[in-house]
Amino acid sequence: MKVRILSGEAGDPISTGNPLPVEIIPAPPITPINISGAITTGGSAQQLAPANAGRKGLRFRNVSSALLSVSFTGAATMDRNSFPIYPGEYFETEAHLVPETAISVIGATTGQEFFAEEY
Repeated sequence: MKVRILSGEAGDPISTGNPLPVEIIPAPPITPINISGAITTGGSAQQLAPANAGRKGLRFRNVSSALLSVSFTGAATMDRNSFPIYPGEYFETEAHLVPETAISVIGATTGQEFFAEEY
């Protein structure tokens, strides 16, 4: 949701009798795109989602029994240069911190599954 402040009478003090005029603009509906999958080659980063300037958010859940790592700045790695997502953990981007870059994921073992949605 966005709020737009409308111009009012110049010089009039804001008060309960003269509130600041605002217009509430509802957010457009979002249709998530399922990008769930599994690690295709253990130990190698793979693309989770391509770069997308229109991306509004990303949800990711590690549904495997081992660590997965996600990167928003290049190939994911299993070290401190990527975000570790432990088994059962859930991650969602904050509305003001949505990466437009390509997103990659890595897991140590082929077949590790994850649930992911981009919107």
